[in-house]
Amino acid sequence: HKKAIACANLELEGFGKKFLMYDFDTIPDTQFKQECLAYYKKFPTYYSQGKGLFIIGGSGRGKTTLLTIIVKSIMMKQFRAKYRFNAKFFLYDELVRLSYDSAKFTEFTNIIKYTDLLILDNIGSETGLKTANRSSVFLLENILRMRDANLLPTFISTNLDAKGFIENYSKNIFSFIQSNSVMIRAAGINIREENID
Repeated sequence: HKKAIACANLELEGFGKKFLMYDFDTIPDTQFKQECLAYYKKFPTYYSQGKGLFIIGGSGRGKTTLLTIIVKSIMMKQFRAKYRFNAKFFLYDELVRLSYDSAKFTEFTNIIKYTDLLILDNIGSETGLKTANRSSVFLLENILRMRDANLLPTFISTNLDAKGFIENYSKNIFSFIQSNSVMIRAAGINIREENID
């Protein structure tokens, strides 16, 4: 019952239905999974410190799946408490495009500032990143600083390696994320679909 409620709520907050099908049990036991599980187990402490999660790894390595599993697990656990965390998922490219419409983006400022868990997925794949248009860099820095000011964690995934991230954003932004996050390098995972309930 808690799982169904958590999944329904997260789907409304932008999480993909296909990723919500999975749990830690459906993911093979790899170092990547164990590091994500360790973050989840320490989440209450990390949350109180505003310490997020930074997952680096090439395309198709299970970053979005593991991020979703962590958030879903957090949400399911919180149904036992009086206070429930809320979470919002954004493909970073969508957020960048949204930022061009100042009226619409203003509506999202409070979500960005105050949502307990903000997930920015696929940073580095946004349209126009490799052009003269640097708005995505400016936006990312603003989001991170707004959330840091409120001591709220941000979960980030990127297909870029550390060098590529620094080249496209900056060493300062990379260092800022590192100091405010647990960094995990993603390794490819094979999900056992027969274990999905």
